[in-house]
Amino acid sequence: ASTQRRGHWAWQYWGCGMRTLAIDENNDLRRGASGNLELLNGVQAIAQNCRTAVQAQRGEMQFAADTGMPTFATAWDRYSPEQFEAAARAVLLRVPGVVSVDEFAIERRGGVLAYTATIRTTAGQTTITG
Repeated sequence: ASTQRRGHWAWQYWGCGMRTLAIDENNDLRRGASGNLELLNGVQAIAQNCRTAVQAQRGEMQFAADTGMPTFATAWDRYSPEQFEAAARAVLLRVPGVVSVDEFAIERRGGVLAYTATIRTTAGQTTITG
């Protein structure tokens, strides 16, 4: 069965946990060694969904315009690391399978905003960067 929660699609199979299509660093679908589309499951699937959730800009998803990161207000128009962190934590907590965001660090590196988040999920702990 497929589920949608706040603009994020994933598949849940009884006994298998969360599954989702794998994407590469360019957000293109990734093929496995066999040439078929690659599936991620468990903590890897949840981690990928977390990364894409933070990448999504508020208002860009037509059917979920109220979701996504308010980067215009927190990173581009006015740099506010506290507001960015609060928004990122809220976005991450809406991703299916996320239990808590245990740590979140943000910094500016030469005009680029970078973050690291340690996330506890139903399938284990993971760390994402962006």
